[in-house]
Amino acid sequence: MRPGLITGPGDGSDRFGYWPGRFARGGRVLVLASDRLAQYIDVRDLAAWIVTASETGLGGTFDGIGPAVGLT
Repeated sequence: MRPGLITGPGDGSDRFGYWPGRFARGGRVLVLASDRLAQYIDVRDLAAWIVTASETGLGGTFDGIGPAVGLT
């Protein structure tokens, strides 16, 4: 499993949750260009997939990230 950026409850780095909180505070915010894409997956979805894959004997190499989305 190649997960990419894992987000969700308990993320001590706050790499994802920082931005909604920062926008909520208001004021000017420096952000990346709007044509940049981000890919992430919630830890709960990733964990559920890993358990299901293990239970069903699924093997192979998988990219465990969500679809690329714009930052706008």
